[in-house]
Amino acid sequence: MAEEKNNCNPLWLSEIFPDACEIFSTEYLTLDAIKDDCLVALDANVLLLPYKLGEFTLSDVIDIYRPLCENKRLVIPAQSAREFAKHRAKKVSELVQYLRTQSSLEVSILGKKVGALNDYPGYAKIKSEADHLSKEFKKLQDKLNNIAEDISADIGKDPVSLAYRAIFADSVYKDPEECLHEESFKKEIQLRYKNRRPPGFKDEKKDDYGSGDLIIWKTILSVGKTQNKNFVFVTADEKSDWYQQSSGAFQPRIELLEEYRHVTGMNLHIIPLSKLLKLLKANKSTIKQVQIAEDKNDDNSDEGDKNRPLTWDRLLLKFENKKLQKYSNKDIINRIREIHKLANKTGFIGDSNRVFLYSIKNDDNVMALISAVDKDLVPVILEFGHLI
Repeated sequence: MAEEKNNCNPLWLSEIFPDACEIFSTEYLTLDAIKDDCLVALDANVLLLPYKLGEFTLSDVIDIYRPLCENKRLVIPAQSAREFAKHRAKKVSELVQYLRTQSSLEVSILGKKVGALNDYPGYAKIKSEADHLSKEFKKLQDKLNNIAEDISADIGKDPVSLAYRAIFADSVYKDPEECLHEESFKKEIQLRYKNRRPPGFKDEKKDDYGSGDLIIWKTILSVGKTQNKNFVFVTADEKSDWYQQSSGAFQPRIELLEEYRHVTGMNLHIIPLSKLLKLLKANKSTIKQVQIAEDKNDDNSDEGDKNRPLTWDRLLLKFENKKLQKYSNKDIINRIREIHKLANKTGFIGDSNRVFLYSIKNDDNVMALISAVDKDLVPVILEFGHLI
């Protein structure tokens, strides 16, 4: 450990901020200011996310990507494509397993023979209709199994791959030259990681030393410089080598924003897919489905779900994930919504969650429901002071 510390660059801050005056003079453009002409890059985890999404969501996401592709604004780093290909089989196998499970369910309506009912008025007709429905259900199961077999047999024939094939062919960007020379690139990785310079150092224990993140990052820098464009990088990765942490992902690392600005002279934003969809006016139900999928992606955060900041949206997602409708006391749900509505009317955006959490904390009925939905939320709410 001491040797590693001695090898670190004591002037690393000077590399990130070569002109200290710019710390006070630089103004970063907002997402709204750059959204109409910026480039948009997709991380591999974002490319894989549709495998987790619900009904109709894939086509809605593709509808957002398509105009970006047509206008030459979508960037898929070659490394993102490689990692997508590497992990695709596992995702497809989960789809196939679901189809096979559904196709093998034992469903038999009135399958048990009950002689005492044979002469009961109308029973024979109902039994005949039940037998017909069972046969029709078996036909549906056979069709599901055929789909599972087709997807299994042909690589790249799953719905996500087919949708991507139709629009992504001209959006993949090759690795920059500096990433093609193994020895020099390996030295740069080692130097950056010793100085804990993002991105990638959180994955340094992987077989490839976490090089994937750095290759993607270098591609973003290269394309941004060549095209002289602002950039939005869309990723589900919330670890501390991409985001500054404060009870979860807080803001993109300033080192990344500054490196991009110094290389290109332009602005960078790092956001999840749900935020991109909201920015580009996607269907609200699609945004919600993507948020749910992102909320399950604990592997992409440093400490999983338990330390992520509690917000109104995340609380609602937790309820929806637990099938809120199974709770008969809808008045409690309405009470939660009313409290949050009142909190927003305070006019203090930063305090709205505190007001909301304080109110539900003191409502025994609401707390009982929250405990039933997710008991781990209760201590978080009781310790609400640090949550914004």
